[in-house]
Amino acid sequence: MSNTYYIININLSSVVSDDPIVEVPCGDCSLCCRLSPYLTPEEISSGKYPMSFVQPNEIEIQNNIGPKVILFRKNNSCGMLLNNKCSIYEDRPFACRQFDCRKNHHPEIPDMTKK
Repeated sequence: MSNTYYIININLSSVVSDDPIVEVPCGDCSLCCRLSPYLTPEEISSGKYPMSFVQPNEIEIQNNIGPKVILFRKNNSCGMLLNNKCSIYEDRPFACRQFDCRKNHHPEIPDMTKK
């Protein structure tokens, strides 16, 4: 019996930002862990992070953008969130390091945390 392998070419998209890496005083808050950080091509190829794929929306399909790679999701949160804490905080993806909840990136963020 022989095995047949198929190579599937897909256009994986990377979402990048010029936002600087910031220190956010998180305390016990883990609201950002409900988001889906995109992984950079380097992070994808490193094999360090478990991944999920996100299908493109209609506009992205029209612009020939393929699936995006995000950090693994589990129970509507980041799969790296354990006991309400980031289990990879010291080695978290670049997008997590850039995220500043005080910039109103997410509608669920309480007003008291916004700048």
